Amino acid sequence: MFPPETKVDRVSRFWPFPNLFYGWAVVWAGLVVSIAQAPMYGPVVSIFVKPIADETGWSRATIALGFTIGSIIGTFAGAPIGMILDRFGSRGVVTFAGVVIAGSLVGMATMTEPWHLWVFMGAGRGIAMSGVQMGTMVAVTNWFIVKRGRASAIPSFGVRAGQGIVPLLILPVILGYGWREAYWALAGGAFLFVALPAWAYLRRRPEDYGLLPDGAEHPTGGGTPRRRVLDGGEASWTLAAAMRTKAFWLLIIATATGMFGQTAANFHAVANFLDRGMSEGMAFTIPAVFAGVSAVSTFGWGIAIERTSARAALIVVAVLNTLGMLIIIWAVSYPAAALYGAVAGFAGGGFLVAQRLIWADYFGRFSVGTIRGGASLFIGLVGPMGPLVAGVLFESTGTYTIAFTISAVLFSIGLVATVFAKPPVPQSLT
Repeated sequence: MFPPETKVDRVSRFWPFPNLFYGWAVVWAGLVVSIAQAPMYGPVVSIFVKPIADETGWSRATIALGFTIGSIIGTFAGAPIGMILDRFGSRGVVTFAGVVIAGSLVGMATMTEPWHLWVFMGAGRGIAMSGVQMGTMVAVTNWFIVKRGRASAIPSFGVRAGQGIVPLLILPVILGYGWREAYWALAGGAFLFVALPAWAYLRRRPEDYGLLPDGAEHPTGGGTPRRRVLDGGEASWTLAAAMRTKAFWLLIIATATGMFGQTAANFHAVANFLDRGMSEGMAFTIPAVFAGVSAVSTFGWGIAIERTSARAALIVVAVLNTLGMLIIIWAVSYPAAALYGAVAGFAGGGFLVAQRLIWADYFGRFSVGTIRGGASLFIGLVGPMGPLVAGVLFESTGTYTIAFTISAVLFSIGLVATVFAKPPVPQSLT
């Protein structure tokens, strides 16, 4: 066993804290890249929808199609990328993702045809979901077991913090210069704060460097009922074995319905409130409310999940998401809109953290990328369609009421699926 300072030196020369477990360097990188990838997510994209539509004349369904294409790419790319992450780690994948996101944002700054939007937003969002999101999830999962809840909460905080901070930072650029200039600025940020930290700090597993998860000096037994560490390892499932369990398919239903509803609401929320007569300045703060509450709540969700279970968290999240849809359907004033942002944000924080944890909790960490990627092939049939369906329904009815009602129903279906998704009996231990 290497001395503590030598252990860290062998991982990365850029980590200045030799006596601190290197897993926290992975968490730090996950936090930074999660913030910087925010331009590819609904709360940030939503502030561009109306400016782009006003300048180009493109319909909201046309714009939403680019977002949906990206979501489809992200979910279906999850399968091969998950296998790459399990075998080679997150460093190369997330670094490459940062370069692609930066290039996609440059393309969006210069686009003149709808198909440009579909290509660039599709590529950027797809690689953000499958490369950055899954990459940071797998990396943190591999470096922590007992403290996985709090460790995963920090990158989850970054995802929502970015979605809250970036709209406020970029709004003056949009209002003062234009949405194209805003995309140029975001492109520079994506390269500096996604590609570079990923290359410097992300590494595959602690065992590759003579370390153990959580900084333990030797394997330990016991733990909570939710996450037992027995004989030095966790339950270890293959994708084929996981697919033979009922829990695998019920988690897919819960994830797909949650993704559909959240992305539909996040993408169209600002446009919805603008249509109801709210000023741009007020409407643009709703994503900040959503993301701010979501970001702050991730820490509480992480600790709570360590003490209970990710499944219990997802049950509460489904109830809150259904309530959020009922609020947004009737919200015509700013206080009601802000209440929607707070309720949906609190649910969003829980959904983000629980989704990062539940697959490893159920099936172990050694094939979590492959298993989560395999699930994405099925999640992609429903989950990414929320923004597109909402846009099409708006174009045909002039309102988002039907779309948000559908989202509420799907959240309820996800609730039922989660209730019945009991953890499978471990098939083996590593």
